Amino acid sequence: MTFNSLHFFIFFPIVAMLYYIIPKKYQWIWLLIVSYVFYLLANFKFGFFLMSTTVTTYYAAIGVGKINEHQKDVLLTNKDTYAKEQIKELKANSKKNKKQVVAGVLLINFGILAFLKYSNFFIKSVDGVLGAFHSSASVPTLKLLLPLGISFYTFQAMGYVIDVYRGKYQPEKNLAKLALFLSFFPQIMEGPIGRYNELAHQLYEQHEFDYNNAKFGLQLMLWGYFKKVVIADRAGILVNMVYSNYQSFSGLQVAFVAVIYAVQIYADFSGYIDIATGAAQFLGIRLAPNFNRPYFSKSVSEFWRRWHISLGTWFKDYLFYPLSLSKAGINLGKFSRKHFRPTFAKNVPAFFGLTVVWLTTGLWHGSDWHYVMYGVYYGALIILSMQCKPLLQSMTAKLRIPTESFGWKLFRVARTFSLVCLGFILFRAENLETAFSMMKSIFTLNKPALPASFIFNNFTRTDFAFLILSIIVLIAVSLLQRKRNLRETLSKQNIVFRWSIYCTAALSVIFLGVLASNDPSQFIYFQF
Repeated sequence: MTFNSLHFFIFFPIVAMLYYIIPKKYQWIWLLIVSYVFYLLANFKFGFFLMSTTVTTYYAAIGVGKINEHQKDVLLTNKDTYAKEQIKELKANSKKNKKQVVAGVLLINFGILAFLKYSNFFIKSVDGVLGAFHSSASVPTLKLLLPLGISFYTFQAMGYVIDVYRGKYQPEKNLAKLALFLSFFPQIMEGPIGRYNELAHQLYEQHEFDYNNAKFGLQLMLWGYFKKVVIADRAGILVNMVYSNYQSFSGLQVAFVAVIYAVQIYADFSGYIDIATGAAQFLGIRLAPNFNRPYFSKSVSEFWRRWHISLGTWFKDYLFYPLSLSKAGINLGKFSRKHFRPTFAKNVPAFFGLTVVWLTTGLWHGSDWHYVMYGVYYGALIILSMQCKPLLQSMTAKLRIPTESFGWKLFRVARTFSLVCLGFILFRAENLETAFSMMKSIFTLNKPALPASFIFNNFTRTDFAFLILSIIVLIAVSLLQRKRNLRETLSKQNIVFRWSIYCTAALSVIFLGVLASNDPSQFIYFQF
């Protein structure tokens, strides 16, 4: 079941209606039931993987909790008899045991994810190496099932276990409640990746129907549908046409479609998040923000603080800082200070963490070399910008560039957006060779542009006009959101104006989106 399917338009009203009708103490149980129904309708076999992650996560957290309780009991019982060395030894053993439990559950769950997602990538890579040596040997690929949302709920589950290990909160002792935290239906397919201390208590609390939550939730859902079916799906027609036959198009046309794809993937992914967030808000639950107008970023690192925020913060908290501040990171920093210039050496531990994070980010998005290069590309840009920042600041000062001027800020936004569009070619292309060929086409501009009549054979002038118009609406809304909360502003307008906006948006979704295709496309991030 997808958010843009007829099934969901029947499913969600029933879920919401019964949620507020049943006794409040059973609301969380109802959410658990409908979340599993929502997920299992996609494929009943997916449930095995979700439940295995839930059970292993539950018992690992409980195990860590029991080790903590045992340590406290022993210290309390022997507080007057234990020497400092005995206390130190007890804490060291407890920490070691907790690490073993956490390492075990991480290995199991990330191992399942890696096996399902990357086995065939590894096999194909081995075949490629064998082929390079003219070997006739080959390894057959495996027929594996990749459950929807497995990357998202695995990261959410492992973040919870790590936080329990760090003592951030106590483990959840109710298996069913933990199952709801990991399976909450609006977010399970594409996130946002939730934190237990921010989301769980909302799921278990009793909620009365709130008119404002319902109103703002439906507003956000409508905006998400507009992004998905009016902008993203229409842009996808043009993008698919060019990416499947890029050799027939000029470099300028490929560059234009690279921009259109940036619009498509943002409208698609943020549209999903808006629908998920709106549906959760209707039920009285607030999900973490996942986008913050990323295309207005003035640097690549800022872009990644604004794009897929929940994934970025997950990597920062559970991978970047542990690596940078680990013994290996500290030793690397000491080595660098002895052998390199101070301006470079001080950043080496951060470079180490960023390198691992961005390689992981690339692989998280997909099991192919163009995804690996996608991660390498952004990691290299961010590391280069960190290293060159003093030089660029010095040049800016010498050239007396007014860094707070609108023109300079606009230049930085345009530069960042161009780099992001280039990176998205690596993301969207079928393979690394295609991505490089498309980039070469853009930079060499070695072909004349095809006539409009050729393009509009598959993508009508009307579709193009609606696409451009809807993109203008998207940009206008994003600009207005920088200064005010549009949903609250709209809710304060007179009823005629307010409902004119609602009806226009709804009719656009119905007539320009849903009815434009009998086969609503899946969301792009479903594959991850």
